[in-house]
Amino acid sequence: MPFEAAQTLVVFFTAMAGQAQTSQVPPIVPPATLSILPVQDVSISKKLKEARQLGCASFTGDLDTTVAKDWINQVSETLSDMRLDDDLKLMVATRLLEKRARTWWNSVKSRSTTLQIWSDFLREFDGQYFTYFHQKEKKREFLSLKQGNLTVEEYEARFNVLMLYVLDLVKSEQDQANYFKEGLRNEIRERMIVTGKEPHKEVVQMALRAEKLSNENRRMRVESAKRRNPSVSFSQPPKGARIHLYKEVIPLFQ
Repeated sequence: MPFEAAQTLVVFFTAMAGQAQTSQVPPIVPPATLSILPVQDVSISKKLKEARQLGCASFTGDLDTTVAKDWINQVSETLSDMRLDDDLKLMVATRLLEKRARTWWNSVKSRSTTLQIWSDFLREFDGQYFTYFHQKEKKREFLSLKQGNLTVEEYEARFNVLMLYVLDLVKSEQDQANYFKEGLRNEIRERMIVTGKEPHKEVVQMALRAEKLSNENRRMRVESAKRRNPSVSFSQPPKGARIHLYKEVIPLFQ
C-alpha cells in the first residue's frame, strides 16, 4: 500500500475514535428513593380524618351504656353517610378506639381464628357494652316511660334515648309515634287528634302545641283567680302538675 494511502487511513480511524469518545452517552444516575406510604394507609388516614371532622370522637371504653350506644350509632351512621365499604368501616372505627376499648378489641382479635369483619365488630361491641341485663333493663324503662312532670321536650329526649335499645319493638314511624303518644300526660294527649298514621315528628309538634295551650290556660286560670280574690296569694303549680282545664283539640295541621 502506498505510504500516502496508509497515512490517510490512520488519520481517518483516529478521527472516528475521537468522535466515538465524545458522543458516548453518560451513565444514568438513578433518582433518590422516596419513602411513600401504601395507598391503603393513605386512604385510611384520610377517611379517619374525615370521620372525625364529621363528629366521630374516640371511644375509650366507657361502661355507661348510653355513652357506648351514642358512640356506635354516631360512628355507624357517619361511616354509612361517607359510603365506605365494610372493610373501610372496620378499619376506621377500630382506629377510633383508645385505652380500655383498644385493649378489648386487641383481645377479641387475638382469640379469633378468622379475620374480623364489620358485622363481627358490631356484634362483639354489643356483647361487650350491652349485656342481656342492660338490654332488658332499658327495655323495661322504655315500656314504663311516662311524661309525668317532664315537659314535652324533656320527655321526647328521654324517649329517643331509650328507643335505641328497643329497635325490635319500634320498627316504623307509626310505632315510634304510638309509643310516644301513649306516654304523654292525659291533659296533652286528649287535646290531640291522632289517627295512628301520622309521622312521629308531626305527633311531637302536636304535643308541643297542646302543652303550650295547657300552660296558657293554667296562666289564665291563675290570673282569673287573682282578680276574684286579690287578697289571696297564688303560686304557679309545679311543672307538669295535672290541672283540669277546658280542652281545646289540636288538629294535625294548622
